[in-house]
Amino acid sequence: AMGCDTFAVLADGTADGAVLFGKNSDRDRNEAQGLELRAAADHVAATVQCTHIEIPQASHTHAVCLSRPVNMWGAEMGCNEHGLCVGNEAIFATAQPERTGLTGMDLVRLALERARSAFEGVHIIGQLLEEHGQGGLHAAPGCVPATYHNAFLLADRSQIWHMECVGRAWAAVRMTAGAKAISNARTITRERADLVSHTYAPAPEDALTAEAACGRRRQGRLGELVRAGQLTVLDAFAALRDHGIRSQSARGYLGCDVCAHAGAPPVRVSQTTASMVVHVLQGRVTVWATGTAAPCLSVFKPILFDAPAPVAPSPAARYDGGESLWWRHERAHRKHVADLASAERAIRGPRDELEARFVHGVGVVGREAATRAAFVARCWADADSITELLARAPATADAAPHTFSMQAMPGLGAHHRALLHVLALGPCSAAVFETAWALADRAAGLCRWPAALQRVALALLPTVLAVAALIALLAVLFAG
Repeated sequence: AMGCDTFAVLADGTADGAVLFGKNSDRDRNEAQGLELRAAADHVAATVQCTHIEIPQASHTHAVCLSRPVNMWGAEMGCNEHGLCVGNEAIFATAQPERTGLTGMDLVRLALERARSAFEGVHIIGQLLEEHGQGGLHAAPGCVPATYHNAFLLADRSQIWHMECVGRAWAAVRMTAGAKAISNARTITRERADLVSHTYAPAPEDALTAEAACGRRRQGRLGELVRAGQLTVLDAFAALRDHGIRSQSARGYLGCDVCAHAGAPPVRVSQTTASMVVHVLQGRVTVWATGTAAPCLSVFKPILFDAPAPVAPSPAARYDGGESLWWRHERAHRKHVADLASAERAIRGPRDELEARFVHGVGVVGREAATRAAFVARCWADADSITELLARAPATADAAPHTFSMQAMPGLGAHHRALLHVLALGPCSAAVFETAWALADRAAGLCRWPAALQRVALALLPTVLAVAALIALLAVLFAG
């Protein structure tokens, strides 16, 4: 996705000698994401239908836990029964991806279903990439269209592999100690001595799009947090909630926080729609997932492979009236988007107390499957109290203009990329854009505008912004 952040920490960097893996999945704010626990299976079918294309099916697939956008076959992140964890990141090149092919999320799921180790996963992704290519839309209908190349972070009990793929070319590097964080920036070069590469001569990076995504800044920040040493599960939760780069605000035309919140369209349309941490120790895999957007306002809850329990109904592709956990929590989240700091203060105490109890409970709960399943179900039920608390907390007076419609906004197509180029005007245009974003918030919000008027406002918005940018540019030129 356009602004994800992924990390992995091997045993020498954690407090209990476990491997920790985590990811924030940043996607369009109206793109719901569900959790799936799929059992291992043998297959007689010759093919499997992925998001856009059909490919040969493996004879056996491993048990997997997936965090999957509801409109995609593939997954943003996940792990399998063997302790392999995989997450993907959007990366950018001057050469466009193919019109169709496997998406990055397809490759995440395929690696988890077919590989036992990170090394094996790298080569499975590489082989599938060379055979089928990567391409096609990575976004739901009605959301801002997104196509991109992909990077992957794969971790098992002893190794971390970082993989970058541009077109059908790929390269990967291995780590056997320490921690690694990746984001929406290309960092692998052909000159590395430890490079595993297959015809890796990629097109140059699209530096402007990469800069607009704030990938290097977020990667640096997350790296600082996870390389601190003696990392615990609770520390991993805190890293994914981090707002240390900028203040907790949905205002502004770029979002550079690890925990992302949607702001003014058409540039800042994505947010952290799901978060996951995986703890692997002595062959036991514990998944911690929010099942909701905005990890700073969410609770991480356990999922266990050896004691599967129903955790939350899968959300609908469009706002379902709050029937699912994802949309119910999202409704509460958007109520507070203008003052996230106050909202987090309102829930921080009870949220942290619940998570500490959950983490302790996973370590002491019995080994019987029924007992463990009951524990997981109880954790998810107890965590609902935080969503209810968030929904009851009073919103600030100016919150309404900064909330967003539950219905997907119409995609802005080519205007989206054009406006990224307009941002190259830099700080001189900041005041113009901040004003435009404030108006855009109102156009896209729940601020009592009819849906038809919202669509008209968004259709005119790119032209308005382009004119504003031109005026700002002329002002700079004449001032010089």
